[in-house]
Amino acid sequence: MMLNNKVLKQIFENCHFTQAGKELTLSNYAEDAKNIYSRAPEIFKYCTPFGIAGRFLFNQNSCPILYHYLPWRNLKMIIQSGQFYIGHQDQMNDPWDRKYIYRIAEELLIEKGVSLVALNTFRKLSQRPIFDRYVWSFTANNHSFAMQNYGDTAIGMDVFDMIHYLTNKNDEFYIIKKIKEAPKLPVFPIKVCYNSEIHYEYANVAIGKFIDGLRHHDYLKMMFGVEAFDFYSMIFKRKILEEEQEYRFIISRPKLMKESWHTWDKKVNGGNKIIGEVTADNLKSIVINHRISENKNIQWDNAISKIQFFLKENGFLNTRVRKTVLPY
Repeated sequence: MMLNNKVLKQIFENCHFTQAGKELTLSNYAEDAKNIYSRAPEIFKYCTPFGIAGRFLFNQNSCPILYHYLPWRNLKMIIQSGQFYIGHQDQMNDPWDRKYIYRIAEELLIEKGVSLVALNTFRKLSQRPIFDRYVWSFTANNHSFAMQNYGDTAIGMDVFDMIHYLTNKNDEFYIIKKIKEAPKLPVFPIKVCYNSEIHYEYANVAIGKFIDGLRHHDYLKMMFGVEAFDFYSMIFKRKILEEEQEYRFIISRPKLMKESWHTWDKKVNGGNKIIGEVTADNLKSIVINHRISENKNIQWDNAISKIQFFLKENGFLNTRVRKTVLPY
């Protein structure tokens, strides 16, 4: 990768971009990045999705297969339909997913001595994010005690295939909806950050922008500070969950006040979902753990043959099935 532009070099160094972050920037929004960074380097680094994500994007070559844990009963329906429902950020399994970083935000606001009016303003604006975000969660660990809590199977998915599919799907969304009022955001393949020092570093700057914008009636700066936390909540998680080794695909779609406007593909049990694709080509493997025996008609001894038979019935001829190496 040749890079001769001085501003881009500064961005990559000062914002600690990963190699994947550099490549995505160069291929998607180099000019926008230079323009924003030249005018407001701190806002770019700490408050824009491009600047934030650049530090946490993962290299697809280092983990070409990622794993998603789920119950076998759900996986059967996914295999039969070829569809995986990607949930909205407000429907994550862990209610602390969003609360965690907002607790830090309020802690910092109180430390800085803001008024109750300012605190309530931040709370109200936080309830009205500009984007709907959808998250498809994975882990690099296909033999995890912690992740077994999410299900008795771990499906190994082809990362390149998923990014290609989700990117095309998001491109189609912007074209079909004819969106011009909001910036187009790429699909961000993120490695979750569990480092609380980094969390506080980013949160402190974003809160500073919010306070400064509020004091000087600069609505744009104030909203940069508030919106940053919505994106942080997709990337920053508590240290206690580090064992999950989580990776996420973050899909952002703008909320526009139009008649019949929605960002989801389908409503499922009252929840907003984007439809992901599961095929014989991208479902590379299934790892079963000892909880598989809790299913009717499946025992630990016959689990592999039972699942292989089901896969072949549905055209998944090359998906490998194996047992976890964990003792229980």
